[in-house]
Amino acid sequence: ISKEIATQGVVKFVAVVSNSEGAAPAVNAECFIGKGTPKAPANVKLSATDTEVNLTWDAVTESADGGYMDSAGVTYTITDAQGTVLAEGITGNSWSSAYTQPDNFTLVKYGVRSVYGDNASATVSSNACGIGAYSTPLAMDMNNRDNFDSHTVVNANNDGSTWTFVNAGRTRYTYSDANQADDWIISPNIRLEAGKVYLYKAEVLNQGAAYPERIEIKMGQGVTAEAMTTTLVEPTVVSCYSYQNLEVSSYLRPEADGTYNIGVHAISDPNSYYLYLVKYSVSAALSAAAPAPAENVSAEGDPTGLYKAVVKFSVPTKSVTGAGLTGDVNVKIIRGYDTVIKEQSVAPGTSVELTDDTMTSTDTYTYTIKLSNADGEEALPVKVSAFVGPKDPAALTNVKLTQ
Repeated sequence: ISKEIATQGVVKFVAVVSNSEGAAPAVNAECFIGKGTPKAPANVKLSATDTEVNLTWDAVTESADGGYMDSAGVTYTITDAQGTVLAEGITGNSWSSAYTQPDNFTLVKYGVRSVYGDNASATVSSNACGIGAYSTPLAMDMNNRDNFDSHTVVNANNDGSTWTFVNAGRTRYTYSDANQADDWIISPNIRLEAGKVYLYKAEVLNQGAAYPERIEIKMGQGVTAEAMTTTLVEPTVVSCYSYQNLEVSSYLRPEADGTYNIGVHAISDPNSYYLYLVKYSVSAALSAAAPAPAENVSAEGDPTGLYKAVVKFSVPTKSVTGAGLTGDVNVKIIRGYDTVIKEQSVAPGTSVELTDDTMTSTDTYTYTIKLSNADGEEALPVKVSAFVGPKDPAALTNVKLTQ
């Protein structure tokens, strides 16, 4: 039996067979009549080069409602983040669009929906992708999802354990049971000028002192592991107590004008735990009045085992650019994570000596010497450590028993 149905959707049918003796029990059936609504595109991904954005997705081959659909007749519509239609009737599963480099770094997203006849799926949003370049000064909070999406993750050993943005709102490297980490998270473009000096600082964190991690940080031009050619921070152990961030820093000295990328490289041993990139910053270009780092830095615990240490250093006479310093230099001495031991302003060339007798336990203490000028331009921090407290006696030697 054939019959034209005017209404599209699920139609229920009831069939009853009968003869002169009576009717058989009714049999029910249902099916979708008309063209189906296509499923929404999956695996929507956005990438960008210096001149165009590229959007890809998986081809849709099935309807979402069970209705009839010829996959060859499915087309796609592209929208911007506000829902404005940019292109429609696309028959393939990719779309590209040229763009002009914006003056500042900009995050863009696009949407794609599948269309079959008069029926369309929901619009699926792509990941965020950055175009253009950041200017300095730059402060990057890596506990922000859009900021994470503007970075490039390179899982160089292709082991499935890499940098991700986790639901707790953090940028995290997750350990591998078997492999040493070889995983990069690389910044978007940062615009720098030749002949100028910038201060880069990053804060990282591990899951606790029982699970030390290891990182290095490099700079280059490009978002690949191979492009990371200039070492900023040598391989460094990250072993934080009480979930206190470890700050690492370096000067940036670009040799040419252009855009640069900075990569944090996880290189932890197998079966470690979690490593977090909390934030990083790049200062504005430092002026000729910005001090160079502290010089002749030393720290020594009390030789008699008392809970005190002597920290010594010299304030430089030159700026970070090599010019002579004028005006006082602000000095801050920090013990551990954030215990400020001393702050003062001194003249360039001053020798500073500090006795710290505020410790109450035996340990190795790290001091950070931070210098800055009146405008707040900072020098590269310098760290020094000293063992404080009584030392264990050496083992006895040449022990003899006589009667």
